[in-house]
Amino acid sequence: MKSNLIIQFFIRRIAFLGILLLFIGCKDKVDEKESIRPVFYQKITTGNGDNQFSIPGIVTYDKESKLSFKVGGVITKINVTIGQRVAEGNVLATIDATDYFVNLTQAKASNETAKAKVLNAETQLINEKSNYLRVEKLYVRNHSSLSDFEKAKAQYENAKGALKAAESQERASKAGVQAAQNQLGYCRLLAPINGTVTQIFLEENEMAGMGVPAMILASNDVLEVNANVPESWINQLKVGQEVAIMVGSVEKEFRGSIKEISPNAPSNTGYPIKIVFSEVTSGIKSGMSVTVQIPDLKRNENSQVIMIDVDAVSKDENDFFVYTLISNNDGTYISKLQNVEVGNLTNEGYVITKGLKNNELIATAGIRFLYDGKIVTLKEPDFK
Repeated sequence: MKSNLIIQFFIRRIAFLGILLLFIGCKDKVDEKESIRPVFYQKITTGNGDNQFSIPGIVTYDKESKLSFKVGGVITKINVTIGQRVAEGNVLATIDATDYFVNLTQAKASNETAKAKVLNAETQLINEKSNYLRVEKLYVRNHSSLSDFEKAKAQYENAKGALKAAESQERASKAGVQAAQNQLGYCRLLAPINGTVTQIFLEENEMAGMGVPAMILASNDVLEVNANVPESWINQLKVGQEVAIMVGSVEKEFRGSIKEISPNAPSNTGYPIKIVFSEVTSGIKSGMSVTVQIPDLKRNENSQVIMIDVDAVSKDENDFFVYTLISNNDGTYISKLQNVEVGNLTNEGYVITKGLKNNELIATAGIRFLYDGKIVTLKEPDFK
């Protein structure tokens, strides 16, 4: 009887699990159907482009110095905060100077000992010289032996050598005092220029290593823009060329000019250039993002380019990519991740140099929901 009850219990459990799995399977199918999302799209077309292009840039100070202590030690005081303006010579931070003060005291003691040795050597030299002159006169008059004369002479020469050695030791000890004084002075981190503290890397009671950056000091009020230019445009740029700098955070456009053009491209992002402002940069701060517009750039009239909406382009750790949309012939589309090579950023969007073909469809909105192989539908924009 008991065994029958156990069998019936397991039969009911198996039936329940079967029904549960069937329910989950049906729910997954419903969810899968409900997960189909509409996305905005763009049809790829080619064109000639315009003669002005825009590139992103970052505002920086024209001179930034990484400051570090010349000696190591525990930081006892940081006298500045980030954003604080300082004058040349101001003490920015200090480290524990106890050991360096002890070294200076020992160096001074060694120097005093060396000075005493010099005085003793000078006194000895005077005595040996006097004795040598006395014996020399006696020897000339045959009142002293040759051995006495040579002994007096040797002692005199030894005294001169001892004085030179003592003087050399005194100079070395004096240099040691100066070195110890320098080491003690290096316990204070001084501002080399008038500037603004932009970063502080250490805190009080932390160990500061010799030569390890403690903070960054930027020159006051002199700002510039760093940007990268694609290789297709770099040969058309020249130093002094005028540009427009749009600073979105202050909603204002500034005039500027190209200050430097790097002859090398350190990465696939393009050739670095530096741009200086041609007018007062009121309201602009280091770190702000800007858009640099460079006019009057010529494109080959016969060249056809692909331009796509900025929002259509994404980037992972290595590559830029878009999602192309391939029809399933049933009103739905399958998204496919497609790596692309991105050129200039123009007023019309990104120039795509490789990876897309004419008449392809790409997703321009709703991209954060997409992945390779996801089923979507197309949504027409609300405006033409």
